[in-house]
Amino acid sequence: MLLYVPYIIWQVILANWDVLKRIWAADMPIDPRLTRIPYSTRAGFVTVTYANSITLTPGTVTMQVTQTEMLIHSLTKEGEDSLFEGDMERHCKRLEGG
Repeated sequence: MLLYVPYIIWQVILANWDVLKRIWAADMPIDPRLTRIPYSTRAGFVTVTYANSITLTPGTVTMQVTQTEMLIHSLTKEGEDSLFEGDMERHCKRLEGG
């Protein structure tokens, strides 16, 4: 957990900066989308941590969690793409030893 907290704080800062730029710069697009993101965490605590981490980062909201995927609303394609890359899930899986 000690390694995860600095990671999520940095992700929140980066996401805030991105949303702020998009608010102030009219030429930066906002392209809202709903996407189903598969996940493979095993422990309920880690799945909840992952879903809440997505919601904590501005520009993304976890709307639904099923056994195999999460329904995510994101403001941009870049936000969606970053979830498919799986960096945040990998960091969360470290909490369960994965």
